[in-house]
Amino acid sequence: MSPDELKQLEDGFGIKVIRQSPLRHSSSTVVALETDRGQRVAKRYPPQYTPEMVLAQQDANVHMRGLGTPTPEFYSTGNGSTVMVFDGSAYILMDRLPGDVADWKDPDNTELVMQGLALGHNGLRGFNPEGFAQPPRFTTFLVDQAENLEGLLPASPKSDTDRYVLGTMPYIKEVAAKSDAFWSGFLSGLPPPRRYILGDYNRESLLAKGKDITGLVVLNHIRPGFLAADVVHTLDLLAIDKETEGMELEERVDWKRMSEAMQAYHGNNPEIAADIPLFPPLLQAKGVADVIQTWRKGYDPDASQGQRDYFNNRVSFFVVRVDAAKRLGGRMIDVLESAIK
Repeated sequence: MSPDELKQLEDGFGIKVIRQSPLRHSSSTVVALETDRGQRVAKRYPPQYTPEMVLAQQDANVHMRGLGTPTPEFYSTGNGSTVMVFDGSAYILMDRLPGDVADWKDPDNTELVMQGLALGHNGLRGFNPEGFAQPPRFTTFLVDQAENLEGLLPASPKSDTDRYVLGTMPYIKEVAAKSDAFWSGFLSGLPPPRRYILGDYNRESLLAKGKDITGLVVLNHIRPGFLAADVVHTLDLLAIDKETEGMELEERVDWKRMSEAMQAYHGNNPEIAADIPLFPPLLQAKGVADVIQTWRKGYDPDASQGQRDYFNNRVSFFVVRVDAAKRLGGRMIDVLESAIK
């Protein structure tokens, strides 16, 4: 973080920063701080996160901690708020949880990763606040998000990346429309989901010492939804290779690991079996949303250099997620249902 940001954190939270350092491989928006009051972690939210949205994420974490999930403790500013606003962005200060980031690529950690997800879900049981504030991207139709993105794209390509994005955009819009139609029909007449999900449980979320979970860090995307959305997202991260170039889609999926991961989660939450048919459409919707958000980082004139770098490294990454859900969804259901028989 910049010297101005650190000064604001010092004044706002009543600390003295001795030094800052990168936190694992997180971006500059999350840093470890050595302070006169001990080890802390500071996080800067994107400008679209209002203080109310940040407080909602904190409320969910406090609820989880009350039920035994090891989430961070948040520190207050001099005026009693746990959120500080500086130059249009919200900041928080929290304690640094023990342990190291669990290695999701290690097959021996498959069960640990799924236990962490189940721990988060159990921690959110009973959390159902009134007026939960969440970013618009979670309440806006995918078609509308795609059209908004399209307005940022160049009229004609100026690079190979532009050619890929412009050439793939009609496909993304088509899948977005079909996804919106599916979920509008499926949810018609049903009450809104009353369970809360982690939203973006990922390779930075789980801290452990050996096989013991020491921390769960989920601070951005907690919201109402289907637990199955978290489960299939985690299966995707564990078992679908989206980085290796030149692979056929079928070769990208580690069906054995996906099966083992499903068994591990099902052992903690057998109710998930009924939702397996929803896994492909949930993964497809997640994939389309992530494509749109990632491409926005590359074409939004207000995007930071860090966001542009993320885009350049992830241009086709989430398209693989869309393809897998669309073309391999039937096999996914068969494999997962067989895994828990």
